[in-house]
Amino acid sequence: MKRQLSKIILLLTLAIILLSGCEKENVVPQKPQSDYFDVIIEFFSNVQCSLCAEVACVMDSVQEYFDNHDDGKRPIIIEYHPAIPADDPFYRKNPEIQQARQSFYGVVGELPQVFLDGHQLDSAVFKNSEAIITEIKEQKLLTKPASIDIEYQLTQDSIMVSGTITADSSLQGQLYAMLTRRVAKFDEAPGISGQKEFHFVAVSIMPAEAGEFVAIQKNKTHNFRYFFPLPDEIIGCQTSSYTVLVIMQNMDKIVLAAKAIDISQ
Repeated sequence: MKRQLSKIILLLTLAIILLSGCEKENVVPQKPQSDYFDVIIEFFSNVQCSLCAEVACVMDSVQEYFDNHDDGKRPIIIEYHPAIPADDPFYRKNPEIQQARQSFYGVVGELPQVFLDGHQLDSAVFKNSEAIITEIKEQKLLTKPASIDIEYQLTQDSIMVSGTITADSSLQGQLYAMLTRRVAKFDEAPGISGQKEFHFVAVSIMPAEAGEFVAIQKNKTHNFRYFFPLPDEIIGCQTSSYTVLVIMQNMDKIVLAAKAIDISQ
């Protein structure tokens, strides 16, 4: 009788373990409320660029300002690290996305360079937090012709991002999904800029460097789904969190729609 009872307990224990494992595999999609509004700043930087570190501080001030004003939502920021003027650990780790966006915007010469919803900003604007905040506020007042809805599933080794684009008017353009290191901290500064902590640095781009061509009729939708492998860490650097953003741009580089969500780990 005791042996039979022991067998029953053992079988029940195994069943609970198996069920728990199944629950972990069937990850429930998460659809968090976005902390960002649909204006995107694309910032080209490099760890060997001292002025880039100064502009990074301006970007932090911009985020802090919007965190404490209006509805508390902030603009989307993504930081690229092309190999200008020299090598860079973010470039070495993920060269494809850095090269893709550098080529897309035709970025050459000196850094930093900054683009707001596809428009290049003058250095007098992006070096000054008040000036760039004013530009962002004006851009925020403009209604984009499409909106994006996103959800994600996080597993041990990947992030699946899916969603829908809804068009208010007929449009076409390239769709890009990008994964960024929301906070990346180095033990020691990796370049002469002295900067140790970096925010929203680009990691990868889906479905390809050139994006996905999408044409949507008025009041119609387009569904998408992309898989991002979780990236390896950079030596001497720790990534504490990630952000995914999805943008649609036309041939003139104008941003037609944008959405970002933070990934909870």
